[in-house]
Amino acid sequence: MGGSNQPDSVTSSILNDSRYTNKNGDFYSNPQFVNLQSDYHLSGISPAIQKGTMDPDLPPGDRDGWPRIIDGNSVPDLGAYEYIAQQAPLAGVSDPWTYTSGMAPGAWVSIWGANLAPSEAVWNPQPGQPLPTTLNGVGVFFNGSPAALSYVSPTLINTLVPAGVLEGAVRIVVEGGGGGLQTVMATASRVLPALYALPRPSAPSSFFVTAVDPLTGDLLNHSDVDPRATRMASPGETIDLYAIGLGATTSNFVTDQLFTGAYPLEEAPAVVLGYPSPVSLTPLFAGLVSPGLYVVRIAIPQDAGSGDVPVKLVFWDQASADGVFLGIQGK
Repeated sequence: MGGSNQPDSVTSSILNDSRYTNKNGDFYSNPQFVNLQSDYHLSGISPAIQKGTMDPDLPPGDRDGWPRIIDGNSVPDLGAYEYIAQQAPLAGVSDPWTYTSGMAPGAWVSIWGANLAPSEAVWNPQPGQPLPTTLNGVGVFFNGSPAALSYVSPTLINTLVPAGVLEGAVRIVVEGGGGGLQTVMATASRVLPALYALPRPSAPSSFFVTAVDPLTGDLLNHSDVDPRATRMASPGETIDLYAIGLGATTSNFVTDQLFTGAYPLEEAPAVVLGYPSPVSLTPLFAGLVSPGLYVVRIAIPQDAGSGDVPVKLVFWDQASADGVFLGIQGK
């Protein structure tokens, strides 16, 4: 787009010189980008909408990966991006465990809104098979890439951010729900760490980690927080913490199918225990064990004492949520 010293050599373009209006399908107009300096997506009043041509050399998708023919249109839009009509804005995006806003490649996130799906649906993944990218007719796209879905409902979708999503601005689109195409812009960080923790019924703003004894498989937490738990963790023992949003592995950063095995992280987070002053622990192991799910194995120091100890993951420039505790029982 823009002017040309040889206007006969271009076709179907918006030019900034009114002398060349209607030559070769060109015309003179303000393209009405979302932002002329920084965002070349088309706004809803752009004259470029449905003004393209079906050239045989046209790439199959725009720069976000969306098909060039969308929403039942018969011709593509002009420019680098297809216009996606926003019927209703999405309310927000956060991690599904402790509700930290944001997203990261390979992270499970919750998308909040209205009319997201006609009814509830839950995935039923099969080993070695692709993870579902549609549930109940609903799909989610991150910069045009389809994402795996584990749960959809009218107000909530749980989805796995594709591994190929890059840091920076990301356009999230939900399609197929009662609200038509719904979009929101979010910022992807390298990681978005969150620990698996549950709120205490008597203090819902406080979250308590359910850890696992790797030798017995016992779940470790307060029984009033997690009825499945058989005991709390003890000083000196090795435990597994479960986490999401820890980013890329050394190999096989898989976000599209179930797999077996464990893939170590490129770099491990620090586990910070706050007793009585913060102590940073290096994990014995940290890796991906299921799509979007990580294990972080630590040895609790012998002098950890007992009580509810603040715990968080610190990784790059990100940290997991405050208000999360690990229950430790004295020996």
